[in-house]
Amino acid sequence: MIDINSINPNSTTAILLRHAERENFEQGTFGNEAALTKEGIQAAIKFGKALSSFNVCRIYTSPLERCVQTAENIVKGMDKDIPIFCTEMLGNPGFHIHNSEAAGESYIKYGVYGVFERFRNSIQMDGFATKEELSTKAYDFIKGSTEEKGITLFITHDTLIAHFALSNGIKDYGESKDWVPFLDGCVIDFNAHQYNIPANRKR
Repeated sequence: MIDINSINPNSTTAILLRHAERENFEQGTFGNEAALTKEGIQAAIKFGKALSSFNVCRIYTSPLERCVQTAENIVKGMDKDIPIFCTEMLGNPGFHIHNSEAAGESYIKYGVYGVFERFRNSIQMDGFATKEELSTKAYDFIKGSTEEKGITLFITHDTLIAHFALSNGIKDYGESKDWVPFLDGCVIDFNAHQYNIPANRKR
């Protein structure tokens, strides 16, 4: 889970966050209909309670159900009226994908980790954004959508976070033993011009 203590409450901050725990789905499928588990719902509520002392301005979310559920339950835990906006920039397909059909074929063929290994080794695959695009256009989307003097949440998926984090020098998930955990991701402090990830993980 994101380290709340790493957040400066006086900064302009974006949190790129993976959704909470979801139901399992069959290998070889995309699991677009997978919803949160009961544990995932409770974890999202708990995360919202932890954020309740911060100024959370708004939440952007992938339109897929598990991300929308995560946003709604974070707001429930915060017990505040926080606006939620769905955007396909964060999923279905997300800003790391140009062509969902071509990218989908790669995911079916290689799997999530196989696709990421090819991406990190600069093997360009049809349908995917390049590292340069993720460090310019995608970064500009996050920065341009982040409200000043507060936190803006971007709730999305593990693959998008992994591609974005690698392209922007935040973290290489291919070098770590752990993939992007549920309710984890990266904290981008635009005032300090730095990225924060949990201290027990490599950058």
